[in-house]
Amino acid sequence: MNKGIRRHFQVYIFHGLLTALLFTRYLTVHKYYIEIVESSIIIHQDFFRSKSISASDIEKIEIEPGPFKLSSILLKDRTKIKFNDNYIDLKELKEAMGNFNISVS
Repeated sequence: MNKGIRRHFQVYIFHGLLTALLFTRYLTVHKYYIEIVESSIIIHQDFFRSKSISASDIEKIEIEPGPFKLSSILLKDRTKIKFNDNYIDLKELKEAMGNFNISVS
């Protein structure tokens, strides 16, 4: 007869709740968002990483359709900065960039 170690039912409930808590915490903390401070645009990628770009260096913002492609910010020196636009309201982004005469397409 197999006399393996058996866990109590409460262990499985605790493990499931802990996993769900950590997963929802990860989703709420690690969202992309853009912040405009004076004449610079700050892209917060996650809890520890952010990029700051001067608004005068931006030529245009290219929004890619679909959730699996990254959008990009095209700078005047023709370099591209990729960012995830899934959590950004595009209407608000267009309004905010209109103040700096930056096209969003």
